[in-house]
Amino acid sequence: MAKGIKTGGRSVGTPNKVTSDLRTSINDFLNNNINTLQENFDKLEPKDKIYFIERLLKYSIPRMNDSSFTFNSNANRGFYFDIERD
Repeated sequence: MAKGIKTGGRSVGTPNKVTSDLRTSINDFLNNNINTLQENFDKLEPKDKIYFIERLLKYSIPRMNDSSFTFNSNANRGFYFDIERD
């Protein structure tokens, strides 16, 4: 393969078929079993409900990256801000 030139595989932006099919299957399963899921959720202890919700949120809300913020001040040189992301 020439450096920097794509010569095969999917075109840029083409979705992965396996991922798409898997998401469709999971959504179908959830839609077909929503009543059972709700009944089982209602039977959970409060701490288990929180754990369940927390586990589901990562699929509906984008995960934020950890970052650190450093403020450096030097009277002769001005202000500097360093932001590091993991």
